[in-house]
Amino acid sequence: MKIVTIEFNNKYLLFPPHIFIKIIYFGGYVIVMKLIDFIVSFFTSIVLIITPQVFSSDSSGNLIFDFSGNDEVLIETQLKQKSTNNEIFIKENKNSSGQNDVLNSDGIEILNPDITEVLKSEEIKVLTADGVCLMPLDDYITCVTAAEMPITFEKAALESQSVSARTYTLYKMSHPSGTHPEADVCTDYTCCCAYISYNEAVSRWSEETADSIFKTIKEAVENTSGLILTYNGAAACAVFHSSSAGYTENASSVWGNNVEYLQSVETYENTEPTSVEFTEDEFTAILKDNGYDVLSPVIYKVVYNDSGRAAKIDFGDISISGIAARKLFGLRSCSFTLDFDNGKFIFNVGGYGHGVGLSQYGANEMAARGYDFKNILLHYYPGTEITEINYRDIF
Repeated sequence: MKIVTIEFNNKYLLFPPHIFIKIIYFGGYVIVMKLIDFIVSFFTSIVLIITPQVFSSDSSGNLIFDFSGNDEVLIETQLKQKSTNNEIFIKENKNSSGQNDVLNSDGIEILNPDITEVLKSEEIKVLTADGVCLMPLDDYITCVTAAEMPITFEKAALESQSVSARTYTLYKMSHPSGTHPEADVCTDYTCCCAYISYNEAVSRWSEETADSIFKTIKEAVENTSGLILTYNGAAACAVFHSSSAGYTENASSVWGNNVEYLQSVETYENTEPTSVEFTEDEFTAILKDNGYDVLSPVIYKVVYNDSGRAAKIDFGDISISGIAARKLFGLRSCSFTLDFDNGKFIFNVGGYGHGVGLSQYGANEMAARGYDFKNILLHYYPGTEITEINYRDIF
């Protein structure tokens, strides 16, 4: 049997000079994972999947893989595709007697074929622009919270965002959409959550700024580690948004289905409204280009729901929903008024986002008023409970 070490030698890393690979076995596949070094490769990992020709166990129950020459080429090719800045070396592990080592602290770690306990860890599969990465859940939550909320926000607000993001992540994992079957979650905010890695933060701002952001966010995540919101014993769909104008929105008004803990509640915040203007010709053209053949757009009526958001705009016999109007006219939310003045249609818009669940600016205002993260969360998700989870009970 030949045991291989896949060794990364990154030209751009100052220390340590080598990042090693851990191989685990699961469901007929070999998962090769780059071990995470917190200082050098902050929140980075690499995963690729290959199928071995032969695998067996030794007397101690350690899994041994027999990689053929073709397998080695496949490994090297896939690694180069995933990590173009790295030099990759593949070599055999030999002990002093010339035999293969099953475990090598400086190289690969061959794990027991019963992978149950490995999967019952805090790690999740995250689809990034570079492929699927295996990372600790709270590392992912740190990157999400860093992208979702400014570090200038109050400590309790950051903590409430961390719990919301952790809860929503576990909810998504238990209700997979099929969009990315190879991963639990992704870094596309339109699908899962906004996300920024440490390296991306360095590129966008500076190393000093990135250090400050991740230090602050990491503290909030660690302070709430293991805590999620549950409803009837299951992870809640803890959606969140930027801000609301006075009241949050009911889930039923946005997605059509009623969710007991996603109801409209008063929110304590004071954000500046935005204004969007269109000439009459521009306004009419947008409506007609999208199938609303309005004869006279000047004659209209905005109908509001109980949360103060536009439920629809009536143009005589033709109606357009508030959600559709927001999309067509590029508005920040459905909390808008519409005026016609001097030949122009003027939207005045309050809040930002769909308005359901936690309001981030509202959470910050509550934190400034002395509420802790638990009070904040139970306000925006009425009827839920804050539960301490054991990761081994989830994965």
